[in-house]
Amino acid sequence: MRKVRRVVSAMKRNDAFRVVGAELARAEGLHGAMNSLHEGLSVVEEEMCELRSAVYWPRRNRKNPRTEAIQLAAMAIRFLCDLC
Repeated sequence: MRKVRRVVSAMKRNDAFRVVGAELARAEGLHGAMNSLHEGLSVVEEEMCELRSAVYWPRRNRKNPRTEAIQLAAMAIRFLCDLC
């Protein structure tokens, strides 16, 4: 059976909203608005793949699942704001 990696400390809800908001603002400063549903979906899927990779292959990937989850949440919000 595969060993489950435990998170050292869970993030509080208010902290999560704050860091996702900061990541959203950073991304908006770097990139223009999403132009189509297809573009938005590809951005969200890319972030999901990066999170999956960070969770399943942490040694090979060297990405932090928390950071990837924050980026995924920010892009999902951006998808809603830009396209829906």
